[in-house]
Amino acid sequence: MSKRTFMIVGGGIAGITAAIALQQSGEDVKVYERFPEVRMAGAGITIAPNALKALEQLGLAKIIIDNGQVSRGGMAILNEKGAVLSELRELHYEYPMISIHRADLHRILLGALHPETVEMGKELQNVRYEQNKIVLSFMGQTTASGDFLIAADGIHSPVRKQLFDDAPLRYAGYTCWRGIADRWNSQQQPNRFTET
Repeated sequence: MSKRTFMIVGGGIAGITAAIALQQSGEDVKVYERFPEVRMAGAGITIAPNALKALEQLGLAKIIIDNGQVSRGGMAILNEKGAVLSELRELHYEYPMISIHRADLHRILLGALHPETVEMGKELQNVRYEQNKIVLSFMGQTTASGDFLIAADGIHSPVRKQLFDDAPLRYAGYTCWRGIADRWNSQQQPNRFTET
C-alpha cells in the first residue's frame, strides 16, 4: 500500500505542529507557505499545561521549557486597575505553564521537521479535486497534489474561502496590544503570568 500524502497550507505554529505529528506517524507531508522566507515575527505566547502535554507527545516539551520562561504562580487575567478577573493556578497540573517568544517557538518547531518539508513562496490560488487527488494551484503556475489537505492558513484563510461560504469576521468589541519588554522579578507574586 502506498503512503498517503498530506498537504498543509500555512507554515505557522499550527501547520508546522501538524506536520511534525504526521511525520512522526510515518506519513508523507508537505507544508506550503505563502511568504518567500521564514519570518521570525510576533511577540510572546503562553503555552498552557494541556498544550505542553500535547507537545510532550511530539518530544518537544523539554526544549520549549528550556527556551521559555516557566510560571510557578499560574496566570491571571486582570482588569485595567490590576484586580484579578480570573485565575489559573499552576499547582494542580502535571506540566508547567510556559511563556516563550513566538519566533523561538516557531524556530523550535521548524527544527523538528525533516529537511525540505516546507516550501516557501507558495501563495495558494485554487483548490480542486480531480482523479481522486486534491490539487493545489499556486501563483506562478505551479501545482501540487495529494490525498489530504489541512488548512492552517490563518484567520483570512484562502482555503476556507474556496471551500465554504465566506463568513464575515465578527468584531468582539476589544483590541489586543502585544509587545515585548524585559521581565522583572516581583517579590509579591511567585513569577505569575498576567494579562490585562
